[in-house]
Amino acid sequence: LAIKRLSYGKPRDWKPKIRGGTAAGKTAAEDSGYPPAASVPSLGRVPGRVLRAGMAFMYVAESAETSVSNWSFTYGATELALPSEVAAFLPTAFYFSFTGTRAIVVPLSTRLPPSTIAQVGTLVTLIAATLFYMLTSSMSAVVEAGGTHEDLRFQVKLLVSCLALMGAGTCPLFAMIAAAMRQHGDLSAVEQGWYDTCTNLGMTTGMWLPGLVSLPKVELAGAIGIFAIINSHVRDFPWWQTQGAAELPGSAL
Repeated sequence: LAIKRLSYGKPRDWKPKIRGGTAAGKTAAEDSGYPPAASVPSLGRVPGRVLRAGMAFMYVAESAETSVSNWSFTYGATELALPSEVAAFLPTAFYFSFTGTRAIVVPLSTRLPPSTIAQVGTLVTLIAATLFYMLTSSMSAVVEAGGTHEDLRFQVKLLVSCLALMGAGTCPLFAMIAAAMRQHGDLSAVEQGWYDTCTNLGMTTGMWLPGLVSLPKVELAGAIGIFAIINSHVRDFPWWQTQGAAELPGSAL
């Protein structure tokens, strides 16, 4: 940016370039001395099935993500009889990994298609949720048999690692699903609003659902759900696609 600024000077007439479309942008570029930007072909609207799949995916994903972030401490302190300072490591591990993974996702997103990152994140989440369910089941059996947290030292370490893995898996899902959808076309303001609404409804569900259903079951069901959704639409959210193949085949139905 610094070299471009020194070479071409201060940008001029950038508002018409943004607001006036291709013709205005071309005229503004010629007047300002900047080289003309390459034209980007319009992809039309996002197909309905892709939008519906993305909305369903994010509802289930956010339900599971919010559940584990809000209820893991309570579950550890009550169901697993862990001391509060030990149970506090569970959400800490999840959020530390969730936040730290962004430093990896950002450079990867410049090299890998968004659907690939979303598919990998979904698979990692499924593996972590399965391990979480199996591990908590064995720990609950020890607690019911009269065991204490001293008898669960090794399992607690595995549980913390499991939640860290789950945080890493769920980290890129919101942004990468949205980016993968936009490879099929443009989202209108209404469609973006519906996508965000499903995301927020998922967060709301995750705040109360583990109060009715045990947390490991919620996480396992959620992970299976998002894995089933994204892989039942694998043509729209492929594991891999060649660079430059932004427009994927699909109808508007």
